[in-house]
Amino acid sequence: MSYVPTEAKTAIVGAKVSEGEKSKWEEAVRRLGMESVSNLIRVAVERFLDRPAPSALEKAEKVVRDVEGRYAPLIERVTAEIADAKSKLGALEEEANRLASEIEELSRPPGLEEGPESIAAKINELAQKGVLLDATNLKASQLREYIRNLEEKRRKLEARRDRQKALALRALIPEIFENVLGHLIAEICEAATALAPYLSALADRQKPPVVLRWLWTYVAWQTRKKCVDGWYLLGRPTPLFPTNYDTYQAFMNLLERYCGPIGAKAAGKEDPDEVDLAK
Repeated sequence: MSYVPTEAKTAIVGAKVSEGEKSKWEEAVRRLGMESVSNLIRVAVERFLDRPAPSALEKAEKVVRDVEGRYAPLIERVTAEIADAKSKLGALEEEANRLASEIEELSRPPGLEEGPESIAAKINELAQKGVLLDATNLKASQLREYIRNLEEKRRKLEARRDRQKALALRALIPEIFENVLGHLIAEICEAATALAPYLSALADRQKPPVVLRWLWTYVAWQTRKKCVDGWYLLGRPTPLFPTNYDTYQAFMNLLERYCGPIGAKAAGKEDPDEVDLAK
């Protein structure tokens, strides 16, 4: 007889909720045909955790982190070499400045009181310091070229790192786009279904395409306030009169101005023609 293991169940104590909220959840369980409130909570949590946007960002951050982790030691080593070379170059430049000052001092015409031996000693010292200055400048020039080569090497490493990050992200595009765009399409379809009866109620004053354009402009303009990238994703629609879309109330005022009463003004309002017919 075969044995099929069952998954162990662990009880999790949830947060306390009001009676009204509990009743609302129980009604949702009945409406959705679920087994229990626990099942409703489980499904809700799973859907929250499975949202494609956080998952997509997490995967992007991971592949970027992995690539940067491979290149970081190389770039850090080159950067340390550059810092060490620049430190040596600084010391050489200080030495060159010191030698140049001493040469300038030795190059002054001898005084009348100086004898031939003193003048000869200064000439020899001047020659030695001149040779030393030339050697110091040559070494400094070599170090500058070495630093330029290291900086070019670092630039190439950084460019290669960035290309690898882009390639790693490109490899995920089919999977990520399918999940994120599929979720977006589902959300748009759900919103369209929910708004359809309300939009049709405005059709007697304005053509549906006009109202939909206003609606889309409002969504895009509000998205722009929170996320410019989201506004770009929506095609960057820009209203001719932005004040009509700056706030939700301003947008409601726009609808009421061109589509007739809405909200409290429409509640219980009777059509005069219908009243006459009823008499």
